Amino acid sequence: MIDKYFVTISDTLITILQNGTNLISKAEYTVFWRYPQNSFAVVATGGSEKSVELYNKLLKIFSKYNC
Repeated sequence: MIDKYFVTISDTLITILQNGTNLISKAEYTVFWRYPQNSFAVVATGGSEKSVELYNKLLKIFSKYNC
């Protein structure tokens, strides 16, 4: 099973909302203010191959949208 989320990115905030029910994962927070504007940080923990893979996917998505 793959959990899916709706991610909305603007110059001032990022929102992450669940797409479905019975998800394995759960976002602890749903709103992230971008201060300073257009900033964002990804913090990866664990260091497993899966976490590195997820980090690289996020980086690719954010780079695509010039975030």
